[in-house]
Formats: sequence, C-alpha cells, structure tokens
Amino acid sequence: MKRKVLTSLSILALTGSIVSFAPAHASTTQTQEKASTTQKAQSKDAKKLINDAYNIAAKKFDFDTKRLKTTGHITDKGSYYEIPYYNTDGVGGLNTIAVYKNSNKVTVFENNTPQNQEYVGKIDLSKYDLKDVPKE
Repeated sequence: MKRKVLTSLSILALTGSIVSFAPAHASTTQTQEKASTTQKAQSKDAKKLINDAYNIAAKKFDFDTKRLKTTGHITDKGSYYEIPYYNTDGVGGLNTIAVYKNSNKVTVFENNTPQNQEYVGKIDLSKYDLKDVPKE
C-alpha cells in the first residue's frame, strides 16, 4: 500500500490559499512605521492640543512630568478627543485625558475607565484646527 505524502504544493492546491512566513519583528516594524507616519501627519494644532490638555492635567494633579508622558497621539472618539498618557516607570497602565467637544471640558480617567473621570479644566477648542485628527 502506498502512502501519499502531502507536499506544500499539494496543500496549496487543497486549501487554495497561500501561507506566508515572516519574521516576528516584521509586523512590529511595520506598525512602528505606521505610527510614526500618523504622528507626522498630525497638525501642529493637534500637537498643541495634546500639550495644552496634558499641561492642564499636570498642573491640577501635580504630575511628575518627567515620568508621566503622552503617547503623542490624539483620537477623535465622536463626542471627545482622547489623549493617552502613561508612566515611563511602567506602572499603572494607560490612562486617558479626554477633551469634550461640546463643553470644552478636560477630564482624566485611569485605565480607560470613563466612569472614574475627574474634571481638570477647560480648553477653548475653537483655537485649534483638528480636522485631520483620526476618528475611531
């Protein structure tokens, strides 16, 4: 009795798909390139809003600005702009500064839990051109 050995070509014929193999670091490198491209594409106004919102929160809560940093990204979440920040010591996870479009209120919440928001101040969003902020 003869045994059939499946070769990669016969598997390809059976499945009708192509499987490609890439080193694990390849996708990480592509993700980093996309992130840096997105960051470069952000307007000066978006970067200014990130800095202004962070500074308001830092002043209110006495942030250690050498340890607590923003990711440099801003996302339009519909009713508010999300600005993530983190502790460079690696403690505490990702936290969020939210700037609400209708009220111009700036709030901070930890571990992406909007139920635990704390009001930190206001920003006049009419001073910023934010049409290029990516939407989610």
